[in-house]
Amino acid sequence: KTLGVSKEFSELIKNIVPLNGYQIETLQEAEIDWEKSRVFLEQSRALLGNSVFEELCAEVKGRVLSSIYGNSAKPIKSPIAYLITLIRSELLGELPLY
Repeated sequence: KTLGVSKEFSELIKNIVPLNGYQIETLQEAEIDWEKSRVFLEQSRALLGNSVFEELCAEVKGRVLSSIYGNSAKPIKSPIAYLITLIRSELLGELPLY
């Protein structure tokens, strides 16, 4: 079973392409250092697909901006950690911890 999962993973990430302008802008607005996490982010996008990846990034951006502009959302201490949690939950089919 592990061999099959490994093979699937390898196939999905074989043709990784760079993040697009919209994704980079969304990550920057979410206060995520996309250059530092580029490989992880590109692999995650390859596994999730563009639309799900962009939805998760937009969710983090929304939480960051609402905490900056005083809405009732609980502030996020680490936007990248929050994004990783959302990605993990999406890939594993779990509910997010946040």
